[in-house]
Amino acid sequence: MVGSDENPHTEIIGTDLSPTQPTWVPPNVKFEVDDCEAPWTFPQKFDVVHCRNLAASVEQWPQLISQAYRFAEPGGWAEFKDYDLSPYSDDGSLEESKSLLLRNKIDFEVREMFDS
Repeated sequence: MVGSDENPHTEIIGTDLSPTQPTWVPPNVKFEVDDCEAPWTFPQKFDVVHCRNLAASVEQWPQLISQAYRFAEPGGWAEFKDYDLSPYSDDGSLEESKSLLLRNKIDFEVREMFDS
């Protein structure tokens, strides 16, 4: 919804798997229940396709990225924002032997075993 007030003539469509969006939104914003990994059925292309916080949710990243670019207008923008799943420290105080990093490393190794 950020930017909807500054751009009242822009239509903003948000999608999510769950119908948990706010009930009051600006008139140029609407939400649809949809799966971003399913084939997109939008009747139009978009100036901006923005995806965020999907790191642990998407199984087929190449398919999602392909759809995002396919549904972006020529000269449009596809943007993906997320968090870094790996812990780190700016000053190097978080060493690999620390339990947090070790747990994270084992977690990724286990996920890779199941993905194989």
